[in-house]
Amino acid sequence: MIKRRINMSLMIVASLFFLIGSILFLPQFANYSTVGVWCFATGSFTMLAISIADLVEDLIAGN
Repeated sequence: MIKRRINMSLMIVASLFFLIGSILFLPQFANYSTVGVWCFATGSFTMLAISIADLVEDLIAGN
């Protein structure tokens, strides 16, 4: 149960990074596009880490 809550929380964080990154790519925020790139990279890394952790857990559990 706690792992599920952690996963859900991290997915929300990753989604927020993608949302912020998307907003920062709008023309009126062009000066912040580098921050937008870092937001996208952070969101992507977070989702990758969640997926790897889930895969490792499934492999260990034998599912």
